[in-house]
Amino acid sequence: LTGATAIMDHLLVRNMDDLAAAVAAYKALGIRAYIAPMLGDDMQPCVNYIPLARDGSGRNAAAVTKAAATGSACDCGALGQGGFFRTEKSVRNPDVTQANLDL
Repeated sequence: LTGATAIMDHLLVRNMDDLAAAVAAYKALGIRAYIAPMLGDDMQPCVNYIPLARDGSGRNAAAVTKAAATGSACDCGALGQGGFFRTEKSVRNPDVTQANLDL
């Protein structure tokens, strides 16, 4: 072992400035980093990177029912907004996809 610290960052990149900022930050910290840009066609951070749940609708409904009965906030334990599971795919935009690939 050499004692070197390295990380792999699966980074949401909207443009080259995002990538440059990440590279500068890792250089300033002295950390060796491998950056794997996440490319999408809608650029809604984190939304489309949350997998769809086949039983998401039922799980969301059960959590809402439980929250109403207990008077607590609904948290389904998922990564979507409000702790909900994603149940639908987002709309695709091939032009935005190509612009990301051109980065």
